Amino acid sequence: MQLFKTANDRNNFLKLILKITPTLILIQLLRAGIMFSLWWMVAPGDNTTLFQMINGLSIIITTIILLLYFKPSLNELGLNWDDIKTRTRIICAVGVGFLIFLVFTPYTFSWEIDVMGIIFWSYCPGI
Repeated sequence: MQLFKTANDRNNFLKLILKITPTLILIQLLRAGIMFSLWWMVAPGDNTTLFQMINGLSIIITTIILLLYFKPSLNELGLNWDDIKTRTRIICAVGVGFLIFLVFTPYTFSWEIDVMGIIFWSYCPGI
């Protein structure tokens, strides 16, 4: 089985991987630094719920920093609502509503283990 048609295609792919991987590592290090500083300021101890909230907050802060730094357009993010059909808009709205439900369910109903299983299943349905 041949993955690349030419050696040039393979080299371009490897160059792309070598650009993306350090960028992802730097983004994760930024998020880990934010998480560490929030952990140091709040000092949650063994409180799992507070840990999950700090972890989510660190992801949100990192996302906001990256959005403010790169300033992508809605088209670059794939969020241009003018180009999509009504059915797709409804599916996206239901999906966002479901994600919001998944975010608040562990804190209101204390179903942390079940909801974390649902979240894992929604990210990795084939496993």
